[in-house]
Amino acid sequence: MKTCPSCRRTLSDEHAICPHDGSLLPEPPTDEHDPVQRYLGQILAERYQVDGLLGSGSVGAVFRCTDLHTREIRALKLLMPRGFSEPRAARRLRQEFRALSCLESPHIVRGYELSETGDGIPFLVLEYVQGQDLGALLEQEGLLEPAR
Repeated sequence: MKTCPSCRRTLSDEHAICPHDGSLLPEPPTDEHDPVQRYLGQILAERYQVDGLLGSGSVGAVFRCTDLHTREIRALKLLMPRGFSEPRAARRLRQEFRALSCLESPHIVRGYELSETGDGIPFLVLEYVQGQDLGALLEQEGLLEPAR
């Protein structure tokens, strides 16, 4: 079962969009014990609906999310439990936000908000840039020209 983030109606899993208000419905988590999967479909800070995983690393994960206030797509960088237990990782996340919020360049994503989940795990809300994964592009094309 899925729950519409806007009207809060419960709908069957076959729906991708709420028939009542047109909202995108989150996919239900597939494994509640997987720290990455547990956030899929969740609404964080009463504003950001976690829509899908973009990538993950040793201490964190980046998700595609929808800002429910503006309906804009954003990226959400969240420390995973292993990263949250390391004080340096949380400090680096705060430093990253301070740096991003001071910079303005077409070559750097914008930082919009530093917040935390209901259970105190910090996350950043960032500009979402649609495109190909850099690692996949390098694997496909090799070295890139500097102008690119």
